[in-house]
Amino acid sequence: TAGNNGFIATANAFGGANNRTNLLRDFVPGPLGAFYYPASGPTNSLASLRNADAVRTPAGVGLTHYTTTQDQAKDTGYLDIGYHYVATDTYLASAGYSGTQGVNGWFYQYSPLRTVPGTNLLSTFGNPAAGWTNVWYQWTSGGNQYCWIWNAGQHPGQTLDSVRTLVSPRTGRFLVTGTASDGSNSCGATDGTYVAVRLNDTLLTDWLKVADGAANVPVNATGRALLGDTIQFPVNFGTVNFACETVLWDPRISFETPVDTDGDGLPDWFEDSNGDGVQNSSDGTADTDGDGISDRLDARPFDPLLSTFSLFIDVPVNGSAVAN
Repeated sequence: TAGNNGFIATANAFGGANNRTNLLRDFVPGPLGAFYYPASGPTNSLASLRNADAVRTPAGVGLTHYTTTQDQAKDTGYLDIGYHYVATDTYLASAGYSGTQGVNGWFYQYSPLRTVPGTNLLSTFGNPAAGWTNVWYQWTSGGNQYCWIWNAGQHPGQTLDSVRTLVSPRTGRFLVTGTASDGSNSCGATDGTYVAVRLNDTLLTDWLKVADGAANVPVNATGRALLGDTIQFPVNFGTVNFACETVLWDPRISFETPVDTDGDGLPDWFEDSNGDGVQNSSDGTADTDGDGISDRLDARPFDPLLSTFSLFIDVPVNGSAVAN
């Protein structure tokens, strides 16, 4: 249409009102493609296209369960200008943080320095350190000085790496995104802190250096997990001055599986567009059209003449569906 468009060029090619020009081409990768918007940015960032329609709403055009941004936040308020992806399941470390092991699938652990530990080498912290409350619980190894984990950061110990771990809630491909920054220079120079991403015992990244004073070092990885696998985020101090190696790191794990609020196997976008309830966990096993195939597996659950299968599992970049 003539209005409500975004342009990389300085010229407005289509005319109309409420257009944005001279935009940065600052696309970022996400779980279903390479053309997500960043969640924030300067005034000419693609992030400025969020809520920029000023007339239409996501509900009004059927995009309630879709997103334009890497963080998988569903489009709300006024409509975002631009391509919308189906919102996928996402797990942010700080949002899932707790003073209890295993809440929201997160565990707070440690392992010997710079290792790829087997099961017998990855240990779980005891109770949070005394005096820390709410989101600022600080998990500590107890006997290893400075080996800490808190809601959006970590510190390695003298002889241990601190390891934040997510137990995979599903089988499927995932994308890890985030940045790591140096959080402390109060103890003098160091050789930097090192971070990595592991799937079980396999490194998905190299050990990435976060140098003294460094900010927003990208830490991105992709992989495919089975239900119950561990996605690990170890932090190591290197070789010099372990006492000042704070890393500010809040990793996000996004699965290629569309959001399914009620866990019935039918994605929210599908239930919303077909009049099902996103809070009704029983409708996935129903057979609305009576063709002998449950709605969860039926590509056309409201058409008894089409008894075809469609699995909403592991949706890859090209949008086709594949079974695990």
